[in-house]
Amino acid sequence: MFLVSVTNALRISSNQPDAPLRKDSVLAQELTRAMYLTQKEIEESEAEFHLIRPLQDMIKAQTPVVYFMGDSTVRNLFAMFCFLLTNSTEVLNSNDHRGMGPSCKNEDSSAFYFSSWESWDDIGEGLQIMLKSNSSQPTSILTNSGLHSLWLPGVREKLTIEGVNQVVHYKTALKRMLDQFIQVVPQTRIVVMTTHSICESKWHGQLHSAAELVNSEPERAAKPCVDKLKSEAAEITIGEIQQFCTHAFFTRKGVMWLNQYAKDAVKELASDRIFMMDAFELTDCQCDYTDFGDGRHYNRLILPELKLFVDALKRQTA
Repeated sequence: MFLVSVTNALRISSNQPDAPLRKDSVLAQELTRAMYLTQKEIEESEAEFHLIRPLQDMIKAQTPVVYFMGDSTVRNLFAMFCFLLTNSTEVLNSNDHRGMGPSCKNEDSSAFYFSSWESWDDIGEGLQIMLKSNSSQPTSILTNSGLHSLWLPGVREKLTIEGVNQVVHYKTALKRMLDQFIQVVPQTRIVVMTTHSICESKWHGQLHSAAELVNSEPERAAKPCVDKLKSEAAEITIGEIQQFCTHAFFTRKGVMWLNQYAKDAVKELASDRIFMMDAFELTDCQCDYTDFGDGRHYNRLILPELKLFVDALKRQTA
């Protein structure tokens, strides 16, 4: 049985874009919509997986204070976590821009959200902002940054020095941020979430054509990117340009490539306070759980995805 009747869709209002997109493309506009978690999706997830009560019991036993830090995929996990804490959507406030978002709590646990779709460095700055804003020190942090670093020719382009640096220095920036976290909040457990898989079969028109091109002819797809950056970005090496333009595609393969850097960073740090949460493995090839025109939010998998995080907390406190 679903534990609570909710009259309105569960949403955290947010208007931030996923990336610079072509304004004349209807399909590009679809990608600007962050796919908010809804009551219907929660009910569908619960009907299939029956995890609301077990997760509530697990959270109550752990009494965590959690910072959720990242983009819309992290925000949806925060929204589901808050629903489990409060059995209500009333605590959810709007969050229109990068920065401190809503929070929620019950008598045992609390959660806070920092919205960032930029980079690991931005999330690192976000921790300082959250600590200054909150009296509650986190027992755990869940974080992810990935989808917004990727590009797709003609549709989703971030062909700038900053965009290239975010990708080619992705692992270095993640390790720097995690080192910072360990120093600033030494008692906190940190969970790094891999980026969701992308289901290109849910795309159509220009998006689908762009994905087909980069998957079948990556060098041809990358050439305009290489030419543009070579002519405009003297500070970036040719090798860095090639690495970005030929690998950092907004596709399943591009996500896999980026996720490997995240896994390598966590492995190399070898800290007993840093854990991986493999959301990619959960969402990969699960196209039935993402909407047509989206392909990257798997909201009907929200309960098993949140269970990955709660399980990680359970392991940490064991």
